[in-house]
Amino acid sequence: MRKAMLIGASLAAMATAAETADVRFAERFGNLVDGERLVEVAPDDTLVFDGGRFVAEGKLLLIIADSIRVDAPTVILSLDPESAPPPVAGTAKIGATGAIVERRAIRTPFPG
Repeated sequence: MRKAMLIGASLAAMATAAETADVRFAERFGNLVDGERLVEVAPDDTLVFDGGRFVAEGKLLLIIADSIRVDAPTVILSLDPESAPPPVAGTAKIGATGAIVERRAIRTPFPG
């Protein structure tokens, strides 16, 4: 009886181990849902950050995972610092200057 219980427990553990999976972050990073980047894995799976550089292009990044593992440095940026808007030709207008205001400390006597 005890031997059967141990075998049953071992089989259950092996089945559970077989159902879990390592899911690479890079495989899920490209998922776009309603203009947002969605990285989601099943509750039994592990999200693995195994290195790389990822740019979300200003989109909201949602990560849904019960378990994560970091195997290598992974950089996630909202915007790419290498890209910038094109320069605008011309000179910026100078705004109006304000009047110079002289500030003085006003001392009021204490009521006595």
